[in-house]
Amino acid sequence: MADAPHRAPWIEQLFPQEVVSFALDDQGQPPPLMEEEEIWVKGAVEKRRLEFARGRACARQACAELGQPHRPIPKGSERAPIWPSGLTGSITHCPGLVAAIVGRLSCQLLRWYFLYYYLPYLWPHLFLYCN
Repeated sequence: MADAPHRAPWIEQLFPQEVVSFALDDQGQPPPLMEEEEIWVKGAVEKRRLEFARGRACARQACAELGQPHRPIPKGSERAPIWPSGLTGSITHCPGLVAAIVGRLSCQLLRWYFLYYYLPYLWPHLFLYCN
């Protein structure tokens, strides 16, 4: 039986209220990829396939929490997720954890991207365990 993503309040507290986050540890069986997502990890080693499946499961759950239907999260030409219309987010992984944050484009999430690029000295203080 596959593990289900769970809410990640320790991540959500870093962002505006409109942002949701789901996480999975890197043990156990992730929910299966959707058929359309399988092509993006075809030929990848098992560790990468599992990591990708966990990240996509977290992202789909976060999108569902914001009212989006259950659908694949495609990968763009630069490997970043292509979010459903009106949403933006990020998928991350590190030893022990895979997580996704998703918010509406109208929320303040984009300010955090600004902090990431223009105030990099803050980043290690905000995220101690993940990259």
